[in-house]
Amino acid sequence: MKSSTLRFLLSRETRSVAEWPAPRRKGPFFTMVLARLRPDVSELSAMMMASRFYLNFFTVEILFGVPNHFGKPSDDVVRETAEILRHGMLNPGKAGG
Repeated sequence: MKSSTLRFLLSRETRSVAEWPAPRRKGPFFTMVLARLRPDVSELSAMMMASRFYLNFFTVEILFGVPNHFGKPSDDVVRETAEILRHGMLNPGKAGG
């Protein structure tokens, strides 16, 4: 996602939560996400974790004007963190405890 896209989304008119449209849970993206979630992970927790991470990331970059604060371009960070969110950060073959 480009910074200009996030700026556009953040600049939209803010409405109260009561005025927000009801979520569409039948869209293709939501259906795909539900199909891929582990059975022990709630869809709310998964979406909140991902959205909060990216909100924080782009807040630092856009609002505070700190580009590349992970030491690499934003596109690389989004790609890498999306991969971590999809597949976890631990090697499945080396589970320990």
